[in-house]
Amino acid sequence: MEYKTHLNLFVAITRILTSLVFALLSVVLLYVLFNLHERPLRVHIIEVFAIMIGLVFYSMICYKYACLALTLTKTYIISGSRIIAKNLINGKVQTYDSTEVRGFSKSSIRYKFRRKPYKQILIYLTNGEVLELLQLLYADIDKIEQSLLIHHYFYLGYEDFKSKGLFRRAYQFL
Repeated sequence: MEYKTHLNLFVAITRILTSLVFALLSVVLLYVLFNLHERPLRVHIIEVFAIMIGLVFYSMICYKYACLALTLTKTYIISGSRIIAKNLINGKVQTYDSTEVRGFSKSSIRYKFRRKPYKQILIYLTNGEVLELLQLLYADIDKIEQSLLIHHYFYLGYEDFKSKGLFRRAYQFL
């Protein structure tokens, strides 16, 4: 029996809209920067520096949310013979045979705005890739875990969240 995950579309749409807002802010800052010559010569170097800092900051946020929207908007179909991942943004479908799945682990991520941490399931593949399923995106995270166990995917254990750089995570079972 297959189990299909249920993606929280509100979070996915919010990430896409946030990316678009910061992209628009970046374009506005570029417009202001290239139209500074129309202002009087009193333009100080501090204004140009502030615009450049804002441009870098907005571009980084836009990039991060665009990456989140493109990579973490997937639905999964879990069965005993395979796991199918379908990206809802670009329609790309990836099929992972059960022999390609090393196992899965559980983890949790604590965000500052929430007292209770979000649960997370990490599915490790034999090619070194990791599929991340976060409770924020999948309200049925406990059912996903049960489905993986029912279909005899190997449980690797619990792993603590450890960051690796600014936007990356260190994986314990790679």
